[in-house]
Amino acid sequence: MKLPRVFVVEDNEFDLGLMTDVILCNDLKAVPATGESWLDDGLSALDAKDVVVVDLDLPGERGRRVVERLRSRPLEVRPRIVTLSVDGRAAGAPDVEEVLGRPLDIGGFARAVVRQSREANLD
Repeated sequence: MKLPRVFVVEDNEFDLGLMTDVILCNDLKAVPATGESWLDDGLSALDAKDVVVVDLDLPGERGRRVVERLRSRPLEVRPRIVTLSVDGRAAGAPDVEEVLGRPLDIGGFARAVVRQSREANLD
């Protein structure tokens, strides 16, 4: 059985490592989605069974651009989106499945990612 994939768009290496560990501990496949090239190349690899965690506070509005690109995909291939933001809001990104605040609540993060992965992979 293929493990559900969770892509993490995060520029803070410590947070990226922490989120990756939590994802792996919950029997999911963690895929760090870093670098500008991911925005162009990585989106094509996503499908509706994937979850993407996006830091909305990335420099240069990059996080919000990722969310906009994800939301523009047809529903049948659009992954589930979980956003992270210091103010805990998804201002400018209203059409997402979960919004989590910063500092990161590990338990809340784990529950959100597992919930979204299960919902995305229901057949």
